[in-house]
Amino acid sequence: MTGPDSRLVQLSESIFRKTTHIHGLTKTVKPLLHLAASIHAEGNGAGDGTPNVLSSLQTKRFEKLSSDLPSWQRTVVMDALRMEKAQDAETTGQLRTDGSSYTEIARRLAALLNLASTLAEQSPNEADVVATKENGKGFCLCVRGLPEGEERRQAMKGTELWNRVMPYATTLEAVPRDIPIQDAMLRPDHTLEEALHLIVRKQLRQFLSRIYGLSCSEDLEYVHEMRVATRRMRAAMKLFKSAVSPPLLSLKAEAKEFASTLGRVRDLDVFREFLLDYRETLRDEDPFLLGLIDEVESRRSQGYEELLNIFTPQRMEAFRDRHSWILGPPQRHAGKGAALLSESAPRLIKKRLKKALRYGPSLKKNAPEENHALRIRCKGCRYAAEFLVDLYPDGLQNLVSPMTKMQDLLGNVHDTDVYEEKIALFAEEHASTSKDPRGKKKLLRHLHDWKKESLRKACNTWKHFLKPANVKAIKIELKQPSISQGSS
Repeated sequence: MTGPDSRLVQLSESIFRKTTHIHGLTKTVKPLLHLAASIHAEGNGAGDGTPNVLSSLQTKRFEKLSSDLPSWQRTVVMDALRMEKAQDAETTGQLRTDGSSYTEIARRLAALLNLASTLAEQSPNEADVVATKENGKGFCLCVRGLPEGEERRQAMKGTELWNRVMPYATTLEAVPRDIPIQDAMLRPDHTLEEALHLIVRKQLRQFLSRIYGLSCSEDLEYVHEMRVATRRMRAAMKLFKSAVSPPLLSLKAEAKEFASTLGRVRDLDVFREFLLDYRETLRDEDPFLLGLIDEVESRRSQGYEELLNIFTPQRMEAFRDRHSWILGPPQRHAGKGAALLSESAPRLIKKRLKKALRYGPSLKKNAPEENHALRIRCKGCRYAAEFLVDLYPDGLQNLVSPMTKMQDLLGNVHDTDVYEEKIALFAEEHASTSKDPRGKKKLLRHLHDWKKESLRKACNTWKHFLKPANVKAIKIELKQPSISQGSS
């Protein structure tokens, strides 16, 4: 795809990627943004002149490209397109008045699309969002090729709908093309206390920005991304434990409680997806499998009801008020947490790398608990590297990529052990009514094959990572954090 529609899609996805911690949209919504941007670029004229009615060309393309989408996604995309076209807060609010998370998703998509389309119209061949930073009052999107004069004033209007709809406001800032800029949150001269504050703040914003989406039970990513945010908050406090203050300990305790609640639903979501994927491989319907899927979906519904009863608006508002201080700028203090990040980063990452390197290459000989422990070590190593990646110009991908892969593969191995227990329990509870006992055997065989393949891939990944040359190269890279200062 080339031309104006391609430019709009690229700008939309660039803004989506740069602002993921503040816009509150999940990765499930990203393809919907791509679709909305493609349809938006088809034409700007409404057939009957009504502000919130699409042109016939746009409507035809929407029908063609959205035919395979679930009904809720079709509704969200169409509402977003109409809202963006109206570009008026009152009109936007009148399009749907159910107050649901679907409306909120559409509003946020419309705001993001409106910003991208305004930039594309005012500088069709130049504008590019390259970074985000804070300006003391809110967020700035750093834009290369931001036009001058009247065109710039018009481009700035692209933030108006965003600032009415999104949980965090933003402005645009021009970035000269001849000056490199690093999209960085951390700087080498930050103290550990400042670094911890900034990392936790980002994860807390991501967590808070997605709470509204819990009522959209069809999008499983709201639960997952909120759970990940709580995990990362706690992981950051573990990494920077010398800089953890009593107020952060309070946040950590609440984050752990939230993670447990979200985790119970997320685990059922993952198990259900595994069973549905297996179902796709079968030629005929399997009564045992169908019964198990129904059981998982029933438990998931119960768990989701419990989750919604915990994440009430009143409780979340009180939670946000208690920890509002972390959403502001960090205060620089001398003392216990005053060590500079540039001095501490190599040690913090190498400490976790050393723990992971204690495990030898023969994973197939390990007991299940050993491989699960290695997975935890790999996750800790990955998080440490990702938290501190701003300090390393090459992004530590030689460390992050294999640690992520090991975490996923060993996670699969661990899941198979958990699933085997769940399947056995279900079979025992329904032994008298099971019409096809062969279904259990076939499912367990599939599960064991998946475990074997995941373990094989994990062994190969780990053996390659443990090569002396690879480990040496990573240790050399860790020694010298960059002294360049990116945007904060």
